[in-house]
Amino acid sequence: MTPARSVRAAARVTALAAALVVTSAPPAWAHGGTGSSADAFSDGLILVAALAAFWWLDTRDQAKGNTAMKRKQWVFAAIAVVAIAAAATAGMWAPKKRASASRPTTIARLAILSPQTDQVVPLHTEVKVQLTGGTLLDPAVTKGSGGHLHVSVDGSLISMTDKLDQQVQLTPGRHTVTAEYVAPDHASFKTPVIAAVVFDAK
Repeated sequence: MTPARSVRAAARVTALAAALVVTSAPPAWAHGGTGSSADAFSDGLILVAALAAFWWLDTRDQAKGNTAMKRKQWVFAAIAVVAIAAAATAGMWAPKKRASASRPTTIARLAILSPQTDQVVPLHTEVKVQLTGGTLLDPAVTKGSGGHLHVSVDGSLISMTDKLDQQVQLTPGRHTVTAEYVAPDHASFKTPVIAAVVFDAK
């Protein structure tokens, strides 16, 4: 590859990496800021994907007629794809930071009223939560006394809300709904306030 083509390839990869950072980082920020572990994992994986993609582009000419080099290219292409996929889902599997001693405290308690444990519900159902001793604020409010709810289905966040009722669309089978009362900055209180229920949908 000529120097000019290498520069163009590097520019394309850099632009791709920048776009991926912009599109994949916000979910991580929503769970603890730009310093959260999901955000760090995502950025690192995007860098790995960019480097692998650049190596693949830079060796295309060398790989022509070279079986060993072609095999290496496939390996680096696979690394790039896997890294991008992992970065896009980092918010689902990256370990969350533990609440520090400086986290706010609350006397609030949370319970899921519906559905109940082992209940069979329709695929479109309503999750009802009971909050005791806490004040619900709009999720857009990042300061003040109180908090809001993070509702997840099978480990995937589906809403950040100040409402106690939540409509959810499910697939047939066993599911776990988790609700957490979090501080205005979207992070857990010093002692996390969480409720969960396992049930079936059909």
